[in-house]
Amino acid sequence: MIEVTQSAIEAFKQKLSERGTPQAKIRLGVKGGGCAGFSFVISYDDSELKPSDKTWVQDDVSFVVDPKSLTILTGSIVSWNNTLTSKGFDIVNPRETSRCGCGRSFSVR
Repeated sequence: MIEVTQSAIEAFKQKLSERGTPQAKIRLGVKGGGCAGFSFVISYDDSELKPSDKTWVQDDVSFVVDPKSLTILTGSIVSWNNTLTSKGFDIVNPRETSRCGCGRSFSVR
């Protein structure tokens, strides 16, 4: 499905704790737009799930993804980067064919 690295799990736990909602779900998804066609979306989800949502729990963090996003994200790896030049989540998608110059949007095959 979607792999979430241990560094990303720890970052999600920290962010949920800072938000004061450690039981909230992390929603992974894509939306149309941007220079290349799609953009990744990572958000908190406190709402009731739709019956079609796919969910899983990894190391006490709950994740949710909608079916349309799942078709694009299947096989992706979510990681956390904390370097001198960047800090944040990164998604490597095996279906990605290109990214725009700023790296915020992508296209898929």
